[in-house]
Amino acid sequence: MGGDELLAFADAFDQTCASVAKYIEHLGLSHEDDILKNTRSTRTNALMRWLCWQMPYHTAHHVFPSVPFWKLRQLNAKIEAQAGPVHRMGWIEFQIEVIKRFAQKDESQWPMDEVWIVPTSAGRETRVEA
Repeated sequence: MGGDELLAFADAFDQTCASVAKYIEHLGLSHEDDILKNTRSTRTNALMRWLCWQMPYHTAHHVFPSVPFWKLRQLNAKIEAQAGPVHRMGWIEFQIEVIKRFAQKDESQWPMDEVWIVPTSAGRETRVEA
C-alpha cells in the first residue's frame, strides 16, 4: 500500500468513525436549548477516547467548546459534580435502543422536545443554555 492509498484509507476510516459518532452524540435527545438535554457523551475505552481526541466527553465539549481536548475528562468530572450525571451510552447499547425505537414509531411520532433515547429515566434540575 503506497502513501496515497494509506492516506485515502486513513481519511475514509476517520470519516466513517466521525459519522457514526455524530449519531450517538445527539440523536434521540431534546431539541431544547439545554446542553445537558441535547448532548450525549459516549461510554468507551481509553483507546477510543484517545483516537477520538477525548470527544466521547461530548457534553463537556459542548458546555465549554474552547477547552483543549486533553482537559475534557477533568471538565466532565466538574460538570457532573455540579449538575449530576450527563447522558452517556455505549455505542452498542445506543444502536440497539435506536433500532428498537425506530421499529416502534414512524418519523412523525419522534418527539422533538423530549429525550427519547436514554438508558435511564432520570430527570435534571440544572440547565446549561446552548
